[in-house]
Amino acid sequence: MSKTLRLVAALGALLACVSCESLSRIASLDFVDFPETRIANLEALHLPSGNHRYTASLQSDSAYMMSSQGRRVAGMHIGAPRSSAPGEPKQNVVKNPSETCLELLGELLEFDASGQPRLEAIQIAWCARLLDQDPFVLTRERATLALGDLGADLEIAGPLQLGLAEPRVDAERAGELLSDLLAGYRSARDGRGLAELEGAIAAIEGETYDLDGARRMLPAAAALLQGAPEGRPETAAVTELVVWLERRTVELALGQAVLDPNSRVRGAAAVTTVRCGNELLYARMMSVLAEESEGPGLFAFLGLVLERGFPQPSKELAGDEYENAVEAWLDTLMGISVQHPESAVRARAMQVLARVTEDGPDSLREEDWEAWYLARRGIEPGKPTAADASSEQP
Repeated sequence: MSKTLRLVAALGALLACVSCESLSRIASLDFVDFPETRIANLEALHLPSGNHRYTASLQSDSAYMMSSQGRRVAGMHIGAPRSSAPGEPKQNVVKNPSETCLELLGELLEFDASGQPRLEAIQIAWCARLLDQDPFVLTRERATLALGDLGADLEIAGPLQLGLAEPRVDAERAGELLSDLLAGYRSARDGRGLAELEGAIAAIEGETYDLDGARRMLPAAAALLQGAPEGRPETAAVTELVVWLERRTVELALGQAVLDPNSRVRGAAAVTTVRCGNELLYARMMSVLAEESEGPGLFAFLGLVLERGFPQPSKELAGDEYENAVEAWLDTLMGISVQHPESAVRARAMQVLARVTEDGPDSLREEDWEAWYLARRGIEPGKPTAADASSEQP
């Protein structure tokens, strides 16, 4: 058989083993999949103010791979506006930038960041940026909920809000801190000890960052861990710093989200706060039941309580104090069950009551729960009701 015939036969055998879908993907380079493409496209889609562009140079993964522009995108440049230098990809019309942004965020979050601290830092930083700046409610809600997964092990202290007069690190100071961090890391890596690195880390942790500053510092610090050798003391020191910056960023982001004008985002913030904290923080967040009046946010938090039950006792909340808290939570739930104007919220509150009580009725009828509550409290019909009791809670 000639070489040509053998080549044709081999190609035929190969084509027989490859599906049409696979051939299509190979032809279009769709098998290439980069988180950096999503980062570049998110940058291209947003103005520095956070609003969307209706014309943007969005790239496919294959175009990004072959483009010199893509290689200039690094985690530490998150939030920087794109330049309009010659050579930029052609600007295209984006018909629905809100929907496009939501899709890009979802795709970025689909990448597994396990063992990739830089990628995880970028995901947290983009969630923080979008929940703070993006005009689309669904994007802010999605970004807020994503922090619950990304920050599940952080043990945050709670949503953090800075005073208006509290000083913040500016861009010049941030650059100095990062330069010192890099110099200290190199010194430790080259065997000259940890003193310089520890001093740089202490200086970073001693400053005050607002959300914009924290979300920029985080991926820049995490970039040092890209390919860093495991088991080295300088790697461990930078890892601790990155976790500190992650915690700070999430706390500041949630401090913004709990004040969001939309109830959906506030509800997502309350749920995420619980998922990133401990039992005491969960108990503190139960105040959402009394403070959130709008249906979407209240429904979301009730769903969390339905999933987890009441907060468990802790060192700080135990004994009679815990029992009193439980009674207050039950009173509030009863008030929601009979007073809230939305039937779906009332039904969800009764589902929660069935979850957290042992002798409550298996019912979604308000009068059944009202009768249970009155009997439990020893209140005769016609006397003050659960709704009355709930409204008296501080």
